[in-house]
Amino acid sequence: MAEEVLLLGNWASPFANRVCIALREKGLEYESREEDLDNKSALLLKMNPIHKQIPETIAANFNIGEECPKLVEWAKRCMQRESVSMSLADQHKVYEYILEFMGEIQNQPHRCRKDQFCNHLLICLKSF
Repeated sequence: MAEEVLLLGNWASPFANRVCIALREKGLEYESREEDLDNKSALLLKMNPIHKQIPETIAANFNIGEECPKLVEWAKRCMQRESVSMSLADQHKVYEYILEFMGEIQNQPHRCRKDQFCNHLLICLKSF
């Protein structure tokens, strides 16, 4: 089934992470593909032409909402559980932080290395 289900996402996306959690909790096999959000793939633009955002779940002849309404309802119930909702950073705060951080990086004369960015991001996410 991994060949049939493809998840387009990004490691830093709380939205994509939630989809990963739901698929794993239900024991569904899938292939995960990282998207470069500055240079979106043709597949993402084709599958999500209006919003052009991740996550995008692609399955051959499969609509998750129609085929797995129980899975969708389960995901909604999970997000109502404090143990799940408190484990994930607030998506709006993460988005605002990344925009702010990227603005700070662009205003600096030097660029931060990727590992410095990751460490800084993790420290800030833990404070939410």
